[in-house]
Amino acid sequence: VMTSRRVRRNSRFIAAFTKPHAVDAPLTHALEESLEGRRLCETPPHMLVDIRGSEVQLMYAEERWVAATLSKALVRYEDPKQAKVWAGSARTDGWHISRCESLKDTLQDFIEEDTRVLLLQEDASQDAQRELELLREAGARRVVIIV
Repeated sequence: VMTSRRVRRNSRFIAAFTKPHAVDAPLTHALEESLEGRRLCETPPHMLVDIRGSEVQLMYAEERWVAATLSKALVRYEDPKQAKVWAGSARTDGWHISRCESLKDTLQDFIEEDTRVLLLQEDASQDAQRELELLREAGARRVVIIV
């Protein structure tokens, strides 16, 4: 969302958090299941942090500032009283918190026809930079990178 101290208005950052309850499954398995539209049993819905560059009013490229803003956005989501306090705050404008059943549900909301999805994996057979070059050559206008 932010490069060279300027907010990229055409960018969007989405993070999904899951807190499994005593589920003995590798994280990659849980991710793959969620991308397929399934949630592992006994796991709560994912919490989504959606930062929309087109709505962001204030952003600093500083780790502590981003962490504090994320904390405020989460408190605003969890506590209706705090939501009223932070409603109109330039600091948290553009920061949206919600829940979803699976990552597939979330991805379907904003993937269009010319969108390509790139899943970064440690054991991938090809370098991510090469994958991006191939996507550009194929005419992809939008790339969703899943880390």
